[in-house]
Amino acid sequence: MAIIYISEADGQQSQYSEHEARLRWTDGRIPPNALYWRHGMPEWRPAAEHFEGIAPPEPESPPPLPVVGRTFAKDPARLTQFVVTMLRLNFAASILGSLISAYSLASGQASLPVTEELTPFQAVQGLFALIQMTVLLLTGVGFLRWIHRAHVNARALGATGMTISPGWAVGWFFIPIMNLWKPFHAMKELWQASTNPNSWQNESPAPIVNTWWTLWLLSNLLGQIALRLALSKDASQAVNAELCSLVAGGLDIALALVAIRLITSIIERQSRWVGQP
Repeated sequence: MAIIYISEADGQQSQYSEHEARLRWTDGRIPPNALYWRHGMPEWRPAAEHFEGIAPPEPESPPPLPVVGRTFAKDPARLTQFVVTMLRLNFAASILGSLISAYSLASGQASLPVTEELTPFQAVQGLFALIQMTVLLLTGVGFLRWIHRAHVNARALGATGMTISPGWAVGWFFIPIMNLWKPFHAMKELWQASTNPNSWQNESPAPIVNTWWTLWLLSNLLGQIALRLALSKDASQAVNAELCSLVAGGLDIALALVAIRLITSIIERQSRWVGQP
């Protein structure tokens, strides 16, 4: 078998069989500026002359990275629809509750002394209060779940450096004193990150976030006052309790509408980023 001698630029010499030499040239393991010699040749010649027609391979470049589109960590569509439905029910319940309070004040029912035997109107009031509390509880649970998922999805869409975690975006609602502003901070970050995950810090929260939080605080404050007055042993406070309930009901109506607009706007903003690289 014919032997070929290869001399590289640094002076290193090697010998290979014809077949092995061609494989090495094809693989690029013999540099293009190398020389070759075989028995019978008067001098060394460029290796490219011997392997004419077999071009050394170009250096391989890595394949392009696949383009990965952004996506939700978990689809929020069904949960968003549930929360919107419950907010609409809460909206209807608030209107009905305000009408009941207004009738109680106008008819003088609110000023009647409390007796062991309930009047038909008081029975209706109690039943409606139970229904309204159930609707409010389901709305609250759904809304908190939605906040957690929206925060998770904001991060999945590319937002980094958010200061409030998905867990604490929910948890701050239950921490006294801190719940006066921390949930608002979490919602503000969520709006910014949903608007532009790439540079959310440069985004300004919309006025609707401030409106939602203001209505939330006022509604809860008046609701607490109305409850304390209603539970008071002083019968004269019943009228004041109904007045507070009437005003709180009006705030709840506005709050439900604003909350619906708020969460649908956030989901719309997040959805714009789905599928983008």
